[in-house]
Amino acid sequence: MIFAVLFLVLWLAADLAIRYLHMAQAKHKASHPSPISSYLSGLIRRLGISAIIIIVASSYFLAMFYQVWMKAQPYQFGAMPTWPNNPAFYVADFGWLLGIIMVIGAIVSIVLLLSKATKPGKRAVIIIAWGMLLLGFTNYLGFRVRAFQLRFFWPYLLAPFLGIGLYIIIKTLLRRVSIIKAAVISALLLAMTLNIISIPAIGMPHYDKMTGSIMDQYHWDALVWMSKNTEEDAEIYFFYGDLYDQDAVLRNSKRNHVLLKPYDFVAAIQNRTIKRTYDTEQPGQGFYYYKISTFKFGLHPNKPEGQMDICSFGYLVFDTQPGREQSIPLIQYNLLLRQKLLEKTWIEEVFSNRVVSILKNSKPGDDCIETQTFE
Repeated sequence: MIFAVLFLVLWLAADLAIRYLHMAQAKHKASHPSPISSYLSGLIRRLGISAIIIIVASSYFLAMFYQVWMKAQPYQFGAMPTWPNNPAFYVADFGWLLGIIMVIGAIVSIVLLLSKATKPGKRAVIIIAWGMLLLGFTNYLGFRVRAFQLRFFWPYLLAPFLGIGLYIIIKTLLRRVSIIKAAVISALLLAMTLNIISIPAIGMPHYDKMTGSIMDQYHWDALVWMSKNTEEDAEIYFFYGDLYDQDAVLRNSKRNHVLLKPYDFVAAIQNRTIKRTYDTEQPGQGFYYYKISTFKFGLHPNKPEGQMDICSFGYLVFDTQPGREQSIPLIQYNLLLRQKLLEKTWIEEVFSNRVVSILKNSKPGDDCIETQTFE
């Protein structure tokens, strides 16, 4: 939405500047009514009507944006030259050949933009290309990740520069060569288009294809069971699991959830102790916003991260099989803790398979386990 507003401002600024230059060239007499004034009055009227229609049509999403995203991700000014650990797109990724052609096209596009002979439709395409190019650099003005996300569309949005540049180069060459040479050039261009002759390609960011998946059927079945068989306001505690390094998978439970910090398990194993509280984190949006009414959204109570009482949770999830040799002691501790919890009559196993066991605590808050040592 912010980019849409910024683009609208850029569009209007460019349009007004072009109209002003055209009027200055026409040398209108002072007695004539100002075309700019007439244009502005009509523009303001159209924008006002359009704004009312847009606000009414998007009121639901505007309310969601204001109450959810603006609070979760408030604007913070700061330059972000690179997007580390992500497949960001940079100007240099176009390569030197395409870069030269696009620079030529960009320069010529300015001339076309200011020319009276350029049709409005073509002028609009040029303004869009320049607008998207400039907005792609707003990572230096505080828009950070959002600007880099816009850059993924640069190969398409900046295509007019490439097209204009190629047109100018080919047109210039054809004026200075014979028909035979022109035919040869055309054949080469056709071969490049059909990829018979390789040309420098755009270095689009990508990941190497991976085999398999971080998710296995056993964990998936457990997460689906939670999403369908637990209360909508249930709070779930996930103990150690090799899979949970990628904690985003836990969102498939569709319930409020927290995750044990493994180092606290390691410390408990080293001290040979079983306890009721463990250092815990609330992984990526474990507590979601939810809809209260058509235009109102709320947030589930946010438990502070740190030491949390496992007895306060309605569901406790244990991995019972290690995914790698190094995690065997952690899984053994999982099984020991699970066994101690099942000694309470109000705690029962409600789901299990070869890898995952889910316990239901019918009395959240009661003393479900005592601090003790083990051999």
